[in-house]
Amino acid sequence: MKRIRKMSHSARSLSAMMMLGIAACSLSGCVRSMLQSRLPESADAQQPVAEVQSTPQLRNPADLKPGEGAQACVATADSLAAKGHAAEAVKLLLKARQLDPKQQVAHRLAVLYDRHGNWAEAEQYLQEALHQSPENQRIQTNLALAYAKQGKYEESLTLFTSAVGPAAAHSNLGVLYAQAGRIDDAQRELQRALTIDPSLSQAEAILARLSPSETARVRP
Repeated sequence: MKRIRKMSHSARSLSAMMMLGIAACSLSGCVRSMLQSRLPESADAQQPVAEVQSTPQLRNPADLKPGEGAQACVATADSLAAKGHAAEAVKLLLKARQLDPKQQVAHRLAVLYDRHGNWAEAEQYLQEALHQSPENQRIQTNLALAYAKQGKYEESLTLFTSAVGPAAAHSNLGVLYAQAGRIDDAQRELQRALTIDPSLSQAEAILARLSPSETARVRP
């Protein structure tokens, strides 16, 4: 209990460090994409959702050519999501699936559910998205995070390993354990990450924050 209380006392600074650690290491395979913008992956979503400036007018699907109604729903859903109207965006994405079952909106739906803490629903749609794009590293990472948020750490580690390799996978899991207040587990995973790859400076910095006296024993 003391270890968790200690974490709580310095939660603000440690949380900032962990978020920086994740956001800063895309080249070394950390989980930047999910914790930053969590943008949908699809051919017709080339711009970040946050950059949408206006809400396109959704025309009556009956007035549109086949497929255009679904695309209009998706475009409007993206704009609504950017303005924080998640419930309306979800309805439009589901409508797009009804109009055109080939519309790949699963990742978009997962993003919206994840943002509001509906991890089970996010997991469901991420699994669907991964089935559609099994090699997509971003979807793998997002699903790994959704697993971890539900306490499914073994499944999370497996997917992280597939997406970013074993060292970064253990580092990511260590960060998530630390955020959950499981300090012993966090230290174990960060130490494993540094044993595999001693050059992971962010993992070393987070471990030092968690237990300064332990860090010297991690470096070979």
